[in-house]
Amino acid sequence: MIGIVTALYIFGIIGVLVSLVIGLLSGSFWIFLLTFVGGVIFATIQFALANVLEKQEMILYYLQQQDQFLKKQLGTTLRKCSNCQYEFDAELSSCPRCGSRKEAGT
Repeated sequence: MIGIVTALYIFGIIGVLVSLVIGLLSGSFWIFLLTFVGGVIFATIQFALANVLEKQEMILYYLQQQDQFLKKQLGTTLRKCSNCQYEFDAELSSCPRCGSRKEAGT
């Protein structure tokens, strides 16, 4: 399955190629130049979005790793919310994600 980041890279490349072909088929230098520049701008935007998403995924991964490490180091007991299945500190009276106050199992 193709991820959204890969799809953005592919759309950027396709955008440049399509603009190049349309520009060449137009027969005019100025239309070629205009469509090619438009394709390059489109591709630049797609590549920038893909780059931002890649960095967000890495940041989320490192935060999850840090969270797991801290939970092991502190030795806190966790409960699982019966409503949203989120694991949270057993000392809290409600789920921090959904706010449910139902008694959760360990």
